[in-house]
Amino acid sequence: MSRMGRLVVKTGDICYVENIMEFSSEPYDGKYTPKPGDENDTVENASHYFVLENDDYSSVLGWNDISGCYGWRSITNQELLNNTTTAATNVHYYESIVDNNTGNNPHSGDGIYDGGEEFFNRLRHPFEQAIEIGQYDTLSDEELGELTAITYDISDATAASGKTKYYARDNENDSYYVLNDKKLNINFKMPVGCDSDTYKNYVVKNILIYLEQMLPSTAIVNYEFTTKSS
Repeated sequence: MSRMGRLVVKTGDICYVENIMEFSSEPYDGKYTPKPGDENDTVENASHYFVLENDDYSSVLGWNDISGCYGWRSITNQELLNNTTTAATNVHYYESIVDNNTGNNPHSGDGIYDGGEEFFNRLRHPFEQAIEIGQYDTLSDEELGELTAITYDISDATAASGKTKYYARDNENDSYYVLNDKKLNINFKMPVGCDSDTYKNYVVKNILIYLEQMLPSTAIVNYEFTTKSS
């Protein structure tokens, strides 16, 4: 943390440190120095978060007696609990940000990914959900019936190149529309003799998490594991 120069960090930046056991009362020894007389600035009260109070002292961990100010200041647990400082508010904000496992991409959300089936069901009956949640309560029964009658058949066709296109057929006007979707089938080929459980676990927890964030939300994605023939 102390090795980050002024071109990298600025006053107010927050840093999280995993190992905070090397607190010290002696300045300039490469460890954290509490402010003299501050009984709260201890390793027991430390939250693992640090805020840069002065970017002129970004190489200073803690209090600097010569300058009379902090470089990196430890944000205490009590400070976070009371949420009394801008630094504490920023920490709460950073902790509220969802990680890549629970983002808003449908391939990596909290639910079970269904290969796009729910998406297609919404296309087959485009007004059904809106009617169910009351968005068209002001319409008459006849008008609601007309909306409910609007449906589409969803089909797909795979070209010789292997690309799959999805089509929506308007059942009332007998017309077709090409959907802006991509279908991606991924085959992870496991080396012969490898531990299949370890291989699959690594792919799901590391490779797919990255891929899911890179893929468009409208892509239909399926994957499988097979063993190489040789």
